[in-house]
Amino acid sequence: MVQTKYNMEHMVSYLFHNDYTELLLSHTLRSFSLSLFSLFLPVYMYMQGISILSILVFELALFIMGFFFNLVVIRFCGRFGIKKSIIISFLFTLSFYLILLKISFLISLFGQPMSLFILALAGVCGESLYWMSFHLDFVSSVQKEKKGRQLGLLNAMPVLLGIAAPFIGGYSATAFSFDVTLYMVVGFLAVASIPLYFSKELYKEIHLTKSGVLSLDNPSANRVFVIEGMQSATLGLLWPFFMFLVKIQLMIIGALYSFTTFLYAISMYISGKLSDTERKMTVFRSGALLHSFSVMLRPSFQNPAGITLMQSIGGFTAPFILVPLHTMMYARAELNVGDVVLNRELYLHLGRVLVVLPLIILLLSLTPVLAFTICIIVTGVAISSLFWMKSIYRTKAI
Repeated sequence: MVQTKYNMEHMVSYLFHNDYTELLLSHTLRSFSLSLFSLFLPVYMYMQGISILSILVFELALFIMGFFFNLVVIRFCGRFGIKKSIIISFLFTLSFYLILLKISFLISLFGQPMSLFILALAGVCGESLYWMSFHLDFVSSVQKEKKGRQLGLLNAMPVLLGIAAPFIGGYSATAFSFDVTLYMVVGFLAVASIPLYFSKELYKEIHLTKSGVLSLDNPSANRVFVIEGMQSATLGLLWPFFMFLVKIQLMIIGALYSFTTFLYAISMYISGKLSDTERKMTVFRSGALLHSFSVMLRPSFQNPAGITLMQSIGGFTAPFILVPLHTMMYARAELNVGDVVLNRELYLHLGRVLVVLPLIILLLSLTPVLAFTICIIVTGVAISSLFWMKSIYRTKAI
């Protein structure tokens, strides 16, 4: 009995005083919170009377502002404290969703441009503070020999917990209102910050160099991050909005994402284990080829059965690109975490801009469905080009 009590106390102490575990718990709860609504953000804004063009300009502003905020924020996080920076990021993210709840009222007071700028500012501050701190925290707390598995777990746990989140979000928006969903997001976000108070503060001196951030000696890696950004914008923004435009119901969209998320979680764990071996590039290239077809063919399926098939393939294959890539990136981050993280963020944001900006231009002369279709297919073609890569970084990390 005494031994059992000791073991329980030891386990609780480990869980709440272990940097990696604390990061895992907080990140998982945050991801669940955002998964309730992030899928429906452009739809919600559209239903508030904001035009498709205005929504895309808003997203474009987020991407452009994001990189410049990251440039300043990464140094701030290292000096001010990584854990405190993550907590502050939660306050900004909470503000983003509270502002979103009252966006129509704000527009009536300040007009649409100023209201969307205020919303974008809260969103960018929250995202930049969180992700810069997250990367620094992961590099500081991960075990080197288990980097791939711990990264796979860090990606898989939020996905596992969040399997039902899109369906819950879609159901609550359909059965009640989007306001109910947004209040749920705010509540869960508040809970997600709690694990951060149980671990010690971390500090890290960040050194940035122009050559390191631009990383012109590693053009293959830069190209991969651009394509990752294109994939992120396409599947996180364009594709859910496309389904709404072709009259797929919100609850069905949520249910489809919940169904395919389960495959994504399993694949995260498998690809994480494989990424701790010498087969990283084989895993990466195979994933790129299969995933590209699931993206290119999506617009041709405009019914729940076809969409489910494409998303299932896409959900299972995406981690085989992302986990090996991020494993290699974090290995290089041990050399100079500031340069490596900002290098990824620069080209990631560039990739997102390369999707949204052409879409805005196409919408000036084409129907929304056709314009979205073209951009989704182009992203799929770009992903397929990764299959031909022999390596990502010219020089190996120590």
